[in-house]
Amino acid sequence: DDSSGHGLSICAALFMHPGLQNLKIKSQSLPILSFMIPSPRIQNLTFLAIQKWDDLENLQDSITVFADLPKLQKLILPFYAAQAGVLEVASTFPALQSLQSHSFGWPSICDPQDHPPVVVPKFIKGCFPTLKAITVAGCQRAVEAILNHPFFPNSVNSISIDLIPCSFNCFTQLHKSVATICPDITSYCLYTNKPEEKRLSFEGLQPLFSCNLKYLDIVVFEPLSFSPAELLELASSFPEIEEMHLNEHNPKGSGITLDMLLTISRCCPKLRILGVALDTTKPSNEDMLHIVPFNNNLEKLEVGWSPLSSKDAGEVAMFLAQVLPSHCKFLFKRSNKKTWDILMSILPALRMMKDLGRRSANKWVTIPFGHC
Repeated sequence: DDSSGHGLSICAALFMHPGLQNLKIKSQSLPILSFMIPSPRIQNLTFLAIQKWDDLENLQDSITVFADLPKLQKLILPFYAAQAGVLEVASTFPALQSLQSHSFGWPSICDPQDHPPVVVPKFIKGCFPTLKAITVAGCQRAVEAILNHPFFPNSVNSISIDLIPCSFNCFTQLHKSVATICPDITSYCLYTNKPEEKRLSFEGLQPLFSCNLKYLDIVVFEPLSFSPAELLELASSFPEIEEMHLNEHNPKGSGITLDMLLTISRCCPKLRILGVALDTTKPSNEDMLHIVPFNNNLEKLEVGWSPLSSKDAGEVAMFLAQVLPSHCKFLFKRSNKKTWDILMSILPALRMMKDLGRRSANKWVTIPFGHC
């Protein structure tokens, strides 16, 4: 962190340490990497995270310093930084396995309103020789130009896209490209942090249904909306899914009702972590005594900014007590806590009662002879 004015001297001292393996840099415009010439002293560096950088072209030049490091396996860049020029440099890193970006909550490297030109990277044959996870940033045309490059590493099993919203974005076409070029991916993430002129619809996600995903994370500015039939098709398409986030931190909600939550539980038996924005205004139509709960694999349910009125808190708490495993964590945004605190004041007792009832139902009742 160069905010103190001592960034250069601190980093210089660190680079004298032969055991340095992990390095995190938070810099403004200062070319803090420009003097760092790789030497035998830093050959053990395996992890590099750059949290903030103001100038994309300067970053592209700066990370060339690390191109010859034989053990650098993980590189994390600022949001929107994984554009063509930076990827072109990173493609030569001999041991790189994961190229990621900080999430949308971090500062981006550029203003996404400034649409960058579409640049085709100059990948060479055999680039990214060990890569398993990649992040690609840019507007849709720029992202597709990277994905369609003949030497793009289509054997990766994880793709993240930091999408700069543009008027010509078409999520359906974008996801057709992803599913066609990398049909074997098991992890997919889509992030934007500005309003999209064309909202992501169910049809925009459909091309991904051919992928055998285990991880799905959708973070878009506009809320997602699904009908019961659409959510059934989505959940049924990912029977192996283990972690799924459907824009749960969007304060505008998603339209996923309590009964639609049950659809996910039935179709995704391996789910461990689920994030959804719930519509709690519509009560469940299911018989509370006969609700089939989530599989015991579920470890966490996150509802983000989901709205909840005080009059619905008790009914929603009863529903959650029935469907969630006893060990499952239930999380919501703390700044959205007033009515959720009402729910949380009664949910633990309801879950305990449910567990006691189930344990009692599984025991034989012994009646002493003569008392019948």
